[in-house]
Amino acid sequence: MGIPLLIALLFLIFFLVLIPIVFVILYKTGNKKTAYIISSILLLIFLSLAFMNSVDAFVFSKNDVKKDLKFLNITLNDDFKIVDNKIEGFPEYFQFTKLKISEADRNRIISQITISDNFKIYDSTALSEAKHQLRKIPNKTSINFQKNNIFYREYYEKEQGYVPIEISISLTKNSDTLELQRIED
Repeated sequence: MGIPLLIALLFLIFFLVLIPIVFVILYKTGNKKTAYIISSILLLIFLSLAFMNSVDAFVFSKNDVKKDLKFLNITLNDDFKIVDNKIEGFPEYFQFTKLKISEADRNRIISQITISDNFKIYDSTALSEAKHQLRKIPNKTSINFQKNNIFYREYYEKEQGYVPIEISISLTKNSDTLELQRIED
């Protein structure tokens, strides 16, 4: 458990303990309406912090997908559907999205990956080495590779004062599902 996670959990516990204390103090001093209002506001703040990932996953839209794919220089020309979207982690952010895309988009993306200058085919042992190399390539650069008939494009960006972002896609020749991952670590 990292220090930021511990701080976040302590902050949530603080809010959870603060709500009844504020309510009791205000209620006993005769400010019943104020007690309900302030406690309700604090409860809403607590709930929004506690369920932030659920809300983010629910409001994730096609425009958000397009923005993430833009980092990878990929555009979906045809309509697509968000099949599944999961967000995990706090304060780290792990997002896993599955899209149903057209055959034309799938073939075009695979072609973009395979004709790129840095395209490589890896076996399972070399793949872990390649993923380690991702953080050593120039900032804002993508790597393209294939492993076991799955095509990948991964992008890494780290700017001074910002959380590093890793965005990757994977897809196969025989499936209309594109998997999009976004990791902010």
